[in-house]
Amino acid sequence: MLVSSVLGQPPAENKTCYQGNQKTATECCPLPRMMEKAIADACNSKYKALSPRVPPGVRKTEGSCVTQCIFTTIGGFNEKNNTLNIEAIRKAQYGKRSWIRRPGRRLSCPTPVSPIPERDGCSFLPPALMNCIKIDLFQKCPKNKWNNAPECQHLKEKISTGCSFSAIIYSQPPPDDKACFQGNKVDANGCCELPRFVAREINTKCDEKYKPLSPRLPPGIQPYEGSCVIECLFNTTGMFKDGKLLQDKIQQQLKKTIGADKNFAPLLNGVVADCYRYVMDNPANSFKPLPMTPGRPGCSFIPQAYMNCIKSELFENCPKANWTAADGCDLLKQKLNVGCSYYSIMIGVKGLKS
Repeated sequence: MLVSSVLGQPPAENKTCYQGNQKTATECCPLPRMMEKAIADACNSKYKALSPRVPPGVRKTEGSCVTQCIFTTIGGFNEKNNTLNIEAIRKAQYGKRSWIRRPGRRLSCPTPVSPIPERDGCSFLPPALMNCIKIDLFQKCPKNKWNNAPECQHLKEKISTGCSFSAIIYSQPPPDDKACFQGNKVDANGCCELPRFVAREINTKCDEKYKPLSPRLPPGIQPYEGSCVIECLFNTTGMFKDGKLLQDKIQQQLKKTIGADKNFAPLLNGVVADCYRYVMDNPANSFKPLPMTPGRPGCSFIPQAYMNCIKSELFENCPKANWTAADGCDLLKQKLNVGCSYYSIMIGVKGLKS
């Protein structure tokens, strides 16, 4: 596969690429490590929390900063000239993949735009080449490594139609990276205390009933179901029924809580509609959940994703009268802007607030 055929500003990933994945790429063909673990770990630690994770259907404005860091570290990418060094990449690859060809011409792509003003945008070239390498390895997976299940063949068909390798890594929403929880000088409430989402007594009843059955997983661990406590909140208030969000009921319910705060009330209509589209447009949220504890159905990802979206949007647009501008608050906004959950920024020097 010619490198030049995949390099350039990528289009928005089709939402169907993420739909119907019943197995992950790793379950079908465990690929060898692309680079030395120490290099990957160092770049993840430095950039993953502040590197964009764009939902399906949304066009990226920059490439993966983690991948750019890896390629730069091994001498495979020149950040100043925005060029790849294929020989250095081939040398660094485990197994020295000789099929990585030298491009016949100088490659270029549009200037990336970072969602965080404090840093330059990261190039599209390194992640495009990494995607190419992983797809090629996956498509040529050795027979003794390949899981010949129909679900795995389905993944091969997806990438043959242009879906990225990232689209077949997860079959459900990915977990927060550990870096999302690290380096917070203050927690979210110390920057902007949000109004309650539902009445306190409803929250208490759902906590008592479901918290022991649906514990929070540590950062970086893949969840196979959403929060049962949050699903209970939505079911009790009529905001979620038969696997669907009910927008009218949400509007009515949140008008009693968020809408009762004069500073936040003007934001309510916009975030209710925007978050509904955002959550329902991401097919990963509709993944059939698997229960953490036996004897009950799995809890949906949808209510948790919706609550996260509402709280994140309110925090990012916190009214001036409610914003403390404490040291570290801008970092929390930056983390939300690149995909960290609201829950992850509730961890601060004081610990998690309920």
